[in-house]
Amino acid sequence: MAPRNITPKDTVVTVSSTFDKSSNKKNLLDGNEETCWSSQQGLPQSISLKVSKLTPITHIALTFQGGFSGTTCSVYLASDRPGKASEGVDLGLIFGGKIYPKDSNGLAPSSLPIPEALPDTFHENGIHIDSETNQTTAEKDWIKEVKLEFEKSADPWGRIVVYGVELLSDYTGEF
Repeated sequence: MAPRNITPKDTVVTVSSTFDKSSNKKNLLDGNEETCWSSQQGLPQSISLKVSKLTPITHIALTFQGGFSGTTCSVYLASDRPGKASEGVDLGLIFGGKIYPKDSNGLAPSSLPIPEALPDTFHENGIHIDSETNQTTAEKDWIKEVKLEFEKSADPWGRIVVYGVELLSDYTGEF
């Protein structure tokens, strides 16, 4: 089964820079193919997506403007530990790895590089424990924040233009 878009409506987006008011960060999640986020020139540039609850994000899909794609991207991820002493505390981002999106106008999905060091006490031996219902299900890593840091751009001035971002999951259960 292909990963599906699970981007929550309340996802909070932050970006490193914006070229002008018409190409701001809200355009990344509006679903409109006519609007985009455009960075200022210079690298690195970044996009951060925070969700309000742990979510089984396994992939990310970006729609670039060809010629303005981020071609090398470091991925940072954050999780937390519900029900543990750190509840409500931002545990910070951990480097997951790199992705290399294609320089094209189409939707470009990439698997998230999930680091072994991602705090995972939420999962007891690979089992997700719902803190409200205390029910268990086998799951992938659950994420609270994804940060993409573009280190290289197809544009010689380091500009990045993104028409859309989708958080995807190959998890088939409810969450």
